[in-house]
Amino acid sequence: MNIKELNKSQLPIVRIDDSLEEYKDKVLFPDKLENANATLRIIGLPKIKKQTKRSHSFSEKREASYSEVS
Repeated sequence: MNIKELNKSQLPIVRIDDSLEEYKDKVLFPDKLENANATLRIIGLPKIKKQTKRSHSFSEKREASYSEVS
């Protein structure tokens, strides 16, 4: 493939090096992992509200505000 064909391509062309498999189950930065785990133990994960599809629609919110006025 030439550069023009690569630029027009819809799929990324990535070659993953097989030698990286040796790091698959290793912790590379144990001190940072311990720090992150300690932070999660103390603070925890943020609470996430579940949103419905309706709450994302701007036009539906606008229509609702117009109906409240009239």
